[in-house]
Amino acid sequence: MLKKQTTLSSQDWLQRGEKPAVFTADEKISYRELAIRVNARCLHLRRLDFVPGNRCALYVKPSAAAIETLLAMWSLGIIAVPVNTRLPDARVKEMLNSINCTHALCDDDFSDRAPTAFTLQELVSAGAEKALIDVHMPLSAPATIIFTSGSTGYGKACLHTIGNHVYSALGSNENIRLQSGDAWLLALPLYHVSGIAILFRCLLAGAAIAVPDANISLDENVAFLGATHLSLVAAQLDALLQETKSIENLGHLKAILLGGSAIPQALIKKAIENGLPIVTSYGSTEMSSQITTTRPGDSPEKVKTSGRLLKYRELKIAQNGEIWVRGETLFQGYLNNIGLQSAVDENGWFHTGDLGRMDSDGYLRVFGRKDNMFISGGENIFPEEIERALEQLPGVVRALVIPVDDARFGKRPVAFVHMLEGYSTHNIDRHALRHVLPGYKIPDFIFPLPQDGYHVKPDRKLLQQRAKELLQSIRST
Repeated sequence: MLKKQTTLSSQDWLQRGEKPAVFTADEKISYRELAIRVNARCLHLRRLDFVPGNRCALYVKPSAAAIETLLAMWSLGIIAVPVNTRLPDARVKEMLNSINCTHALCDDDFSDRAPTAFTLQELVSAGAEKALIDVHMPLSAPATIIFTSGSTGYGKACLHTIGNHVYSALGSNENIRLQSGDAWLLALPLYHVSGIAILFRCLLAGAAIAVPDANISLDENVAFLGATHLSLVAAQLDALLQETKSIENLGHLKAILLGGSAIPQALIKKAIENGLPIVTSYGSTEMSSQITTTRPGDSPEKVKTSGRLLKYRELKIAQNGEIWVRGETLFQGYLNNIGLQSAVDENGWFHTGDLGRMDSDGYLRVFGRKDNMFISGGENIFPEEIERALEQLPGVVRALVIPVDDARFGKRPVAFVHMLEGYSTHNIDRHALRHVLPGYKIPDFIFPLPQDGYHVKPDRKLLQQRAKELLQSIRST
């Protein structure tokens, strides 16, 4: 059982001595050096009048300085609010105001977006040689406020404790072995819960965090930094599978954790055929990243599922097929300008809004989201069912289906697809879909998937607007 007084401490890091803690293109930072640097940032944050409970926005890219700053903030009880820097300034301001976030830190790259923020480079204290602060991180201490992706609208602000992240990491590390000498590439942004999860996994296991160089590709970073573990979303995996050299570089990894959203079956098949050590998962921001994950060495058939329940989590399928979860990794609730709002029922279950079932071996199969379902001519349509059918067709890598208004049927499905090089949407055999789908589920139109419609998770709201514009253009000609 974890000690209640502390979970991550400078004493633990000092005991690891010269073992690597953080890799970048320019330096290798030992655990001893990490403790000293975190101490320096703690001292400077105190001089800037940061106090426990402050909510501080972070405009940062993955970097050694960002990692050190996060650890210093948590050491002092400051709550980190990583900012999605891809969002427009007005939206970011609205989100931060909604949670009463009053402080900000930033990289030099984002100083123009946060003019009142202190930069990470300013947090290097001349007092680093002073006695190390006794880091004390209770499991119950608030650690992060992370906004959900908001694929069907604006995201919600999720409050996590140190304990939520710690137990998430412990369950992952028991399933995917991680140890001293290993290095997990920080290939996901820190404003995504999966990016934060990488930090906790490595720090608890005594492994290194490998910070990628933005000037070279992910697979080149894997080779250059000697990474052993990697987390990817579908779009990243798809891009890497296009190049033979990329596949060779990934082949040396011990594990590739896939998540973010449903992974197309065609991508899983291609990755397995190329010998890549992929593990698939199902998770959420509310559950601090992974909930279920396949095991390294699972059969190809099992890798096509979302895996088995990890330790420190509970899951059950409700009578209506909805996935309910709870456990040590479950967030504290949603924050808004009123305060912290509970998101669980009277028995502590969080209703995910996802539909699924457990097979006889305890592997989860996720069908889709309740709120993605729409009605067309009186028939219930789940977009994910159509997406899976499209992804079985030759050349289709990724498919996303959204509803559009229709005068006769109320709603009709329209698809956006990403094709392999050399294929186009004109190659799609719509008649082949009739072997697996009833006629009313066949998309009326199939368009190329725009790059801005799919990142960590699909932006269905954006695609609905794009479909509306395309259909207006077609109907006006």
